[in-house]
Amino acid sequence: MDSRQDNAESIGVLPVLVTATWCPFTATAASFWGDATESVGLPLRVVDLAADEGEQLARAARLQGVPCLMAPGAKLHSGARLHYGLGLSHEQAVEFLGERQACQ
Repeated sequence: MDSRQDNAESIGVLPVLVTATWCPFTATAASFWGDATESVGLPLRVVDLAADEGEQLARAARLQGVPCLMAPGAKLHSGARLHYGLGLSHEQAVEFLGERQACQ
């Protein structure tokens, strides 16, 4: 198994939103991405950076900040595509999540 497969397996089921309790955007990001994932029929996992799983995800995907949505796709070494922050409209977020079909 190569390192990309190892990282993808350590990340697990996507999409997942990595947040932090100290981040003022956590609640807004969870609501925003929850609505977007619901629109495309995907479940959303929300994981806090301070939890063991959050630390493992951040390390596996080499996250640079939070909130960060990790969506399925092959654009990164981890097998995930990342989106930091909330700089998308609902339609753009749905499109970003829908791109998972093309990346698989």
